[in-house]
Amino acid sequence: MRKRYLVFLVLFPAGLPALWSADTVVEEIVARVNNSIISSSDFLRSKEQLKEELKQQDPGNADALMLLGQCHTGTPSWQGRSVNGGQVDCVRQELAKVGLPATTPIWDTEGSWGSAGNGSLTIDQKEAYVATYYLIAWSLGVSRQEWYAWDNQGFGTLCAGNAPCVPNAAATAYAQTYAWMVGNVMTKRCASTGTVWTCELTRPDGTRTLAVWDVANASAFAVPAGYTRYADLTGNVAAVMNGTITLGVKPVLLEP
Repeated sequence: MRKRYLVFLVLFPAGLPALWSADTVVEEIVARVNNSIISSSDFLRSKEQLKEELKQQDPGNADALMLLGQCHTGTPSWQGRSVNGGQVDCVRQELAKVGLPATTPIWDTEGSWGSAGNGSLTIDQKEAYVATYYLIAWSLGVSRQEWYAWDNQGFGTLCAGNAPCVPNAAATAYAQTYAWMVGNVMTKRCASTGTVWTCELTRPDGTRTLAVWDVANASAFAVPAGYTRYADLTGNVAAVMNGTITLGVKPVLLEP
């Protein structure tokens, strides 16, 4: 049976106020599990033990490695400039440290614009965030990306209100992005030229499509030959007129 390692790395405060004498040992409490207190030293011992166990195992038996906490590098930009890039680089560095191959699948088990984005981002920005978050994560080699959370009313909300909740426009963008990605292959990784990003996706029948957006808001985009129409994040489809379309922060999908 192949082994799967689930590694949780918890972030905790850098220090506590100096309220005790020098000969008093004070431990930071970093977690409570089943009513048991986990101190900072407990956590560090467990972390090192896990690393040693990983090193002793055959790296080929590692099915997936999930790292939470240590590789949080701040809230990714909703504009798609560096969505998940820093975190994925950090995870790959952690893989190398414990001797696991760079090809080890990466799962991001929680991701969204968080609690701050719920109030600070416009709905257009949230739609853009959902689509670019998944497209670029896929491009970076993340094999599983979990959104947190569909019906959480304070964190990454896609379905608003009490049960039964009502999907918002960002949820529609999620569904459209899902349709663009699932069952298809990314044949050219997401890349930027100036402020314009493109990702090439290929369907099972060989049809090539192109996701494209501009992080600097509206701009005219010369559509490459072979594409005649484009779908937006609401599901609407429009014809390409005179070889150009107007881009914005929300991706569209060019189709033949």
